[in-house]
This record gives sequence, C-alpha cells and structure tokens, in this order.
Amino acid sequence: MSQLFKPWPPERRCQFCGKPITGKSTKKFCNTGCKDSFHNAEKARKNSNTYSYETVMRQNEKHLKVLSANAYYQQNGISEGPLLGQGVNLSVCVNEEVHLKTGGVIYWYGCYGVELPTKVGGNYMLHQRDESKVPNFKLGGGNYV
Repeated sequence: MSQLFKPWPPERRCQFCGKPITGKSTKKFCNTGCKDSFHNAEKARKNSNTYSYETVMRQNEKHLKVLSANAYYQQNGISEGPLLGQGVNLSVCVNEEVHLKTGGVIYWYGCYGVELPTKVGGNYMLHQRDESKVPNFKLGGGNYV
C-alpha cells in the first residue's frame, strides 16, 4: 500500500553530484559549479580519443627520429621486435602512401615514415622527408603530428 503513495513531484537530483534540486522544474544541476563540471567532464570524455591520438603520433615521430639516426637501420631496415620495443605504435598514422619503387606501403608520422615489409619476415624500412613536404595536419590546434 505504501507504493501507491509516492511523493509528487518526484525528487529531482543533480546530474553531477546527486544532491536534491530545488527551484524550477527544468533545472538539472544544483548550482553552476556542478553544471560547469558536468559539461567539462563530457567535453573531456568526447575529446579523449583526439588527445590520445595526438600523443601517439608525437611519440611515434620522436621514436622514429631516434631510430632514423642509426645508420645501420637506415641502410638495412629494422625488424619488428626493436621497432615495437622502441615504442612505435603502427596502428595509427598521419597518412599512408605506396612507395613507387618497391610497391610497399609507407606509414607517415610527420617527417618520418615506416615502410611495411613486402615479404614475410622482412625488415621495416625507415624513411625521412623534408619538413616542407609534410602535409599540414593540425589536430587540436597544435603543430603537425
């Protein structure tokens, strides 16, 4: 019988902190601080993929710059173990293109690229291009990645 008598209107709670809300029936937050915090958290959640993508791209470029300084790797390429061990993430890239001479696919990370092996067990070849030839990809208003 107690379920038949519910308080009306139902108690409204803040979408951010859960405190009871008083005032207008359209209010969703108990104060402007909770409203701002809620919307900032939503914005950060939506943009989290963009920020992590930019971070991966910058890290890849940094690691490939170090590897490209090694003359042996420049000449002979690098096997998958050391490449991934250095922290290069091949799952994302700024752009990809086909190498005209070898037919291999190159993943570009800013000025540095990794050409995928054309045969099983082959080495990844490292490429570098002039910064002026890098496509101007600006994610989040930062420098090219």
